[in-house]
Amino acid sequence: MTATTERPKLRNIEAIRYRANGQDMFCLRDPYHLSDLMLHVSPEVFVIACMLDGSRDIREIQAEFMRRFGVLVRSEDVQKVIDGLEQAHFLEGASFEDWRRQVEEGYRALPVRAPILAGSCYPEDRRDIGGFLDRFFTAPGGPAMPAPRAENAAPVRALVVPHIDLRRGGTTYAHGYKALAEAAPPEVVVVLGVAHAGRGGFFTLTRKDFETPLGTLKTDAEVVARLGAALGERAFADEFAHKGEHSIEIQAVWLQHLWPDRPPRLVPVLCGSFHELLASGTSPRSVDEVARMIGELGALLHEGGGKVTLLASADLAHIGAKFGDRVPLTERLLRKNEELDRQMLELVQAGDADGFFDFVRREEDRRKICGLVPIYATLAALEVAAGAKVPMRLLNYAQSVEEATQSLVSFAALAEDRAP
Repeated sequence: MTATTERPKLRNIEAIRYRANGQDMFCLRDPYHLSDLMLHVSPEVFVIACMLDGSRDIREIQAEFMRRFGVLVRSEDVQKVIDGLEQAHFLEGASFEDWRRQVEEGYRALPVRAPILAGSCYPEDRRDIGGFLDRFFTAPGGPAMPAPRAENAAPVRALVVPHIDLRRGGTTYAHGYKALAEAAPPEVVVVLGVAHAGRGGFFTLTRKDFETPLGTLKTDAEVVARLGAALGERAFADEFAHKGEHSIEIQAVWLQHLWPDRPPRLVPVLCGSFHELLASGTSPRSVDEVARMIGELGALLHEGGGKVTLLASADLAHIGAKFGDRVPLTERLLRKNEELDRQMLELVQAGDADGFFDFVRREEDRRKICGLVPIYATLAALEVAAGAKVPMRLLNYAQSVEEATQSLVSFAALAEDRAP
């Protein structure tokens, strides 16, 4: 047994419960995508893995398993679990840290961020992507194909669309992108995604271009440098979070599809969490890093003359077993969630960033609004640019239920209200 495994400690690994051949199973995976391996394990192995908290050796794990279940698990079997987790780089320790540094340094050296969803969320063959996305415009509940752009079309400086899997939320994406396609085309799109597994600050930048099956979407190096200068080098400290994060990649594919010959330049920004601010009741505007980001984004919009669009890649509520809730997904719960979502979205429609934040704070974020930071930053930057709250128009709202995990995600599409 190595020093790493004398009292082994499991990293922050995501566990997804599912059923296969009538049996419960668990899929263990690295949410940070340092390791791309997925381990499919039995409930017994999962329990042993959960006991690896750095406080127990093998004998103590055996004793704890016996105490809980009245069954003696052999020391060789515990060691086999530990060995498998260590080989997958799921355990903390010196060897993991050395390996992690190598992986992160290798990623930083790459000029582009490679796609991770091609072949799963959307087709891998570029010839199939156009038809795949266009079908969401014409599907039941879709908005119909975008109309030809009028010569005097006004710009859309702010857009909110989901980042849920396209097969679950594709028509809501289509409602948002129809509004963008019919508007004056932007030259720069700042995509504010969600760092679902990030470890950095409130905002994480990258200088990398984004590669998809449709080609390479260029990142606006000048704008990234400007934001980096405002935020400091800490904004690049967790750049590796971009590698495995899907919330910007999906939007990159849509932007390339809408403008295949001349797509806008991308500014990829991953947003961290406001969890501590919600708990303390602290206004995001009072936090220096947030205030500087909002100020710079507002200045970009003001100076851009309609050529800059802020795109909040944001889902709304996350409820159910998959997200740690023990409440059953009933029709009543779905109706209540929609009622609360629509109350919250009224504040977004009013352009009220602080009202939106306060709504989530009063709920104690019980519904886990994962698009809080991107939407907040978008509304606040619009207000800075205009000198007043800028209304948004609700284009579509939907809820998606995943029966296998009895879980719910809600999402919406909104665009800057350009009505005269």
